[in-house]
Amino acid sequence: MIQFKHALKSRYGLTVEEYRQRVSDQGGLCALCGKPPLAGTALVPDHDHTCCATTVNLRKTCGKCLRGLLCKRCNTLLGHVEVLMREGLFEKGLEYIERWKRVNSRNAS
Repeated sequence: MIQFKHALKSRYGLTVEEYRQRVSDQGGLCALCGKPPLAGTALVPDHDHTCCATTVNLRKTCGKCLRGLLCKRCNTLLGHVEVLMREGLFEKGLEYIERWKRVNSRNAS
């Protein structure tokens, strides 16, 4: 708990009380998928990686760019999606999936 408390303050500028209030405000559920975190894990603060010090130090944020609390799975997913969007690959990925759906549906006929 001491490490978690320190990480909340040093990385996100949140006190334990502020974190608990955010968890309560979200009903203990992930802000993205709406499910509770896996047993033994906590919801993690999500932040805009294009803001503030995160462009220099990905492990610290100014605290102003905090979004919701996410489960580990959604936090990891969102991080990858943001990189793909920045690199212009997200739309291409969606187009690629749709193209293969069309190919497979024609082959199934």
